[in-house]
Amino acid sequence: MFSKTDIETYFLAEKAGGLFLLIIGVISIIMAMVFLFGLKTNFFKGVAVVFLLLGVIEIIVGAVVYKRSDKDRLTQVYAYDMNPQKLKNEELPRIKKVNKTFVFLSYAEIVLGLAGLIVFLIFRNDPTKRFLCGISLGVFVQMIIIFSFDQVAAKRAMVYTKGLESFVTSKN
Repeated sequence: MFSKTDIETYFLAEKAGGLFLLIIGVISIIMAMVFLFGLKTNFFKGVAVVFLLLGVIEIIVGAVVYKRSDKDRLTQVYAYDMNPQKLKNEELPRIKKVNKTFVFLSYAEIVLGLAGLIVFLIFRNDPTKRFLCGISLGVFVQMIIIFSFDQVAAKRAMVYTKGLESFVTSKN
């Protein structure tokens, strides 16, 4: 049976995931700085560009998820007792939309990751394409990281969705 504890568990895990993504973003930016100012080759400059750009995105997304999770948790726990229709009419459609977004993101991450790998493999032996090789390898590595993160989050969201669906069905 779906309970308030399930809601709490979902949003606390989401908050932890946001913090994890934020940390990954910080690590990506630190690595980018090391690549740019320490290693200084065209290859590592290419990797650095990707790590810097995606690191900033990871920090922003991680911070937003981290910040919003507590409010969402409290809102949904309150709705569980006081306004179950809100879970049916607002939270369930929201999380279903999140699930669809995860599917889209998964395909995009796979395509971008494979494109990065293919470009790297094609140009890896061309000394005039070191910067491009760095960018493509950076994209591949970041897509593996982001895809892995999103798969964990998507699985968590599906469990939460199924719980919400069972709750909504039992209240009808």
